[in-house]
Amino acid sequence: MFFHSKNLFAAIAVGLGLATIGQAASPGLSLVLPRGGQRGSTVEVRFIGDRLGDVREVLFYSPGFAVQKIEPVPKKPKEALAMIAIAADCALGEHKLRLVTATGISPLQTFWVSQFPNASEKEPNNDFATPQLVPINSTVEGTVQNEDVDYYRVTAKQGQVLSAEIEAIRLSNTLFDPYIAILDAKRFELDAADDTPLLLQDCFASIVAPADGDYWIEVRDSSYGGGGNSRYRLHVGQFPRPSAIFPAGGQAGTKTAIHFIGAKGELPGQTVTAPAKPDANFGVLAKAGGFSATSPNPFRVSGFPNILETEPNENRNNVPVPGPSLPLAFNGIIDKDGDVDWFVFNGKKGQRINVRVHARSIRSPLDSVLNVYGPDGKNIQGNDDSGGSADSRVTVTLPTDGKHFIRVTDHLGKGGADYVYRIEANPVVPELATFIPRYRAQDTQSRQMMPVPRGNRIATVLQVTRGNFGGPLKFAAENLPPGIVMHAVEMPPNIDRFPVVFEAKPEAELASTLVDVTVAHSDDKKNIRGNFAHTVEMVRGAGNRIFYRTNVERLAIAVAEPAPFRIEIDTPPTAILQRGSMSLKVRAIRDEGFDNAITLRLPWKPSGIGSSGTISLPKGKSKIDYPLTANGGAAIGTWKIVVLGEANTKTGPLIVSSALTELRIEKPFMNIKIEMAAIERGQAGDLFCKVEQLRPFEGEAEVQLIGLPAHTSTESRKITKDTKELIFPIQSTKDAQASTSKTLFTAINIPWNGHVLRQSAGSGGQLRIDNPPKPRKNAPPKPKAKPVAAKKKEPKPKPKKPLSRLEKLRLIAKERAAERRAQRSP
Repeated sequence: MFFHSKNLFAAIAVGLGLATIGQAASPGLSLVLPRGGQRGSTVEVRFIGDRLGDVREVLFYSPGFAVQKIEPVPKKPKEALAMIAIAADCALGEHKLRLVTATGISPLQTFWVSQFPNASEKEPNNDFATPQLVPINSTVEGTVQNEDVDYYRVTAKQGQVLSAEIEAIRLSNTLFDPYIAILDAKRFELDAADDTPLLLQDCFASIVAPADGDYWIEVRDSSYGGGGNSRYRLHVGQFPRPSAIFPAGGQAGTKTAIHFIGAKGELPGQTVTAPAKPDANFGVLAKAGGFSATSPNPFRVSGFPNILETEPNENRNNVPVPGPSLPLAFNGIIDKDGDVDWFVFNGKKGQRINVRVHARSIRSPLDSVLNVYGPDGKNIQGNDDSGGSADSRVTVTLPTDGKHFIRVTDHLGKGGADYVYRIEANPVVPELATFIPRYRAQDTQSRQMMPVPRGNRIATVLQVTRGNFGGPLKFAAENLPPGIVMHAVEMPPNIDRFPVVFEAKPEAELASTLVDVTVAHSDDKKNIRGNFAHTVEMVRGAGNRIFYRTNVERLAIAVAEPAPFRIEIDTPPTAILQRGSMSLKVRAIRDEGFDNAITLRLPWKPSGIGSSGTISLPKGKSKIDYPLTANGGAAIGTWKIVVLGEANTKTGPLIVSSALTELRIEKPFMNIKIEMAAIERGQAGDLFCKVEQLRPFEGEAEVQLIGLPAHTSTESRKITKDTKELIFPIQSTKDAQASTSKTLFTAINIPWNGHVLRQSAGSGGQLRIDNPPKPRKNAPPKPKAKPVAAKKKEPKPKPKKPLSRLEKLRLIAKERAAERRAQRSP
């Protein structure tokens, strides 16, 4: 199936769909053999992976398959065999699947359906003189080894279409860049291809046979590489193979007349009936002579009426009369080098619109450059590449009423008959979608499926992409397996991801389904809704370049056998304070005999909450504290959190979760400002603090000074809700180093309803430690005091203003310092 990037999203190469992924006792799935089958036939399929001893189901994402039997291979727990009947009307091309076992769900793999019977490569066939003879209209499954060249011979009649198309990189086994050629008996190359815009690294070749006789099909790696994983499916037959269609899209629920581009031989046009709803993955199969193309040409379905290019339109003065108002879909072809196409539409001042080119997304070679112009011919905005794609996109606000212009051309000034494009222009509307974020970088398979043990739970995080609206959101899941429920609370408007929990009843029967997960504005009247989407990166190359990916739009969920442990969180009896800390009480309820260590993690935390990535509940233990911290900007409110628990079991690694548990975040009780203080090394001194009470509390809170340098000490102090000032007596030893400490802060324990709340305050306080002054050498004796005449009796002064508490404390400190100096004097 061809790949399409949705509006709201996303060295040695590896097949990324092949790894065994750690999930709830998850099976691994690395290979499906054969890689495909003929529709209308029944195929024995071998699955190779890991932990397949309890396999029970093949879960296909598309209709047209009936699994007649599936069972593990005796004495081979990494293999399973299935008999699969493929319906006669099953869609050609790629189909996604997963294996379901009694304890988990496998990573995603693909299976390909053709119109021709399968044949297998038979070695030796690497010499032009000794090719493998295959019937015309067949599909050959083979492997290109290192420096291998495979030759096949078919017989065709003069005037007959002979096409060859290869599925290689699309099989997602490895980075295999194929090359194919059609040759005559004299080894003259009639057609050849390496990469093609339509099929990416895969390719096709097609001819009209010039004479009766035999023709050779050559298959190899484009750089003469290869290996045991370089598998391919080669379709050889009389089928049509256009490189493009025009127009390359239509309005949902309508009929569109199309014609095909680039096919050899006669190929009549078709009338396409578009699906009732927009569908980014829809495609059209060309048909001729009783055969169809082996893979579809993309046909983008949207809700916009079509406008077809009318020549001449090389400049804005030649554009036909102004078109209707948006939304519209403009369709055209940059059909020669240097071609430029212009379109016109009516717009209103202040109108905000999206304009997007679809070219590479519909497998066209066009590398578009897009510009939007106002009625005066001035450029409003332009774009070359957008969002990691060679396709262009702009969002503009129209400066005035009247007709506006769209201009499109190729970045390098190239053109050709198949340089088709579709420009969708529409007023900005709300956009919304949801997906499960990656568990690890460059990993699009881990934890993208939800096996739920009976009587247990598993959690995941749903992330949303939204545009052009705000407000809270709600999640829903349709078509869940019987006995499973999804727990989800409303997601606030200022975040983009939130946890949900799937829970299976103890009596739920083993079952699996593909679930429609949706997200919507909490106000149903807004009528804003989005669906689940998951892009699976199947083949990655040097520099993390993605060579092939595929999409699914439903979440695989299954009821699994019970797990040997459950995870629970005790609801915290108090809130966590901003600049504070607390410990979650986490418990594991273990089955008798299960004592393995359990790795715990928080998959999601409210903004400003910190924790360790994972903590380990030791073997045999059932309780542990999971420390949390809150910074000064932690989001105040009541949130729902969840803890995942992962452990090795007899059936493999297994993950379960707690229920959604309430966590409250509140503002702190006080601020403390630490004034700068200085003492001499080996002496004592006082450090003064000002206390700003933010919230009242009962009783006495304990305040500790944290961050003192080595060889200095102090004592904790007690304060009440009325305390305004605070003094810490500082004592240093002669071993203290002269320095300035700038990281002092206070840790405060506050009594609250029989519990203790913890917060910090006063970050950045400073204490300077000075060396004592050196005594002066040969200092002269102090002079005797001169007699002083008796002073006249002065009038009694007026009473002084009472000292404040802070002034008294400073006076006491001054007197103590004077006493200490006097003690040091000889």
